[in-house]
Amino acid sequence: MNGAVKHNIHTYNVINASADLLVSLVNIESGARGFVITGRDQFLGPLESGERDFQSNLALLRQLTKDNPAQQRCLAETQTMHDQWLREDININLELRRQVVAGQQSFEALIERVAQMSMENSEAVADTSRTAQGLQQLALSLEKQVASFHF
Repeated sequence: MNGAVKHNIHTYNVINASADLLVSLVNIESGARGFVITGRDQFLGPLESGERDFQSNLALLRQLTKDNPAQQRCLAETQTMHDQWLREDININLELRRQVVAGQQSFEALIERVAQMSMENSEAVADTSRTAQGLQQLALSLEKQVASFHF
């Protein structure tokens, strides 16, 4: 194979690895967005696989461009920007969503407790009402019995 063909193949390998790197970033963002919207852990799968793929693709690009200092600098900047994005955007949003989920669970427990208390009070009122009706019937019965006595 001549040098030009090898260079073209190498260039396409770098282009493909760069495209895969971009896909991994999109997967990280999509997984994070899915989790933030729903609060369901199943949406973290694309984020986690995207992060693994990002690191793998970045390592491949570093290897493919090891003889190109400008590309190496660009990849180092890419890693730095990625790390900052994860730290300042993605991870913060994930943590905020986890707090919302925890708050929602606390809220639901509170609502359940208030509903239970309300039900217990309703049952107590019903018991009191039944007791009052029973006493009223007893009083009427006693009135009738007293009225039936002739003094």
